[in-house]
Amino acid sequence: MNIDTVKIQGSGYLVNGIISVPRDTGNRHYKVLQEWIAQGNTPEPEFTAKEVQDRAIAIEEGVAVAREQEAIKEMLAWVASLPSCPQSLKDKAEEARVIREKKV
Repeated sequence: MNIDTVKIQGSGYLVNGIISVPRDTGNRHYKVLQEWIAQGNTPEPEFTAKEVQDRAIAIEEGVAVAREQEAIKEMLAWVASLPSCPQSLKDKAEEARVIREKKV
């Protein structure tokens, strides 16, 4: 096996972008990989700094959207509870509540 690139992948390695090699001393590819490392080569990390940063931003954005959705839900419930709220809006608020409950 000719090794050009190695990337840490979960509980093993991804070699040359196509071969998954588990951390198993009985695996012939793992033995070749260990020799490659012993020669002074270093596997790339599973995720680059940019990938970690992008994932953190996506999580933060997801949390922000969830908070906004919760605020909208609470506001709609409050408006629907007002005596002066039109019945059509109360009906829409109830429909939305039923839909949310079905998703959970």
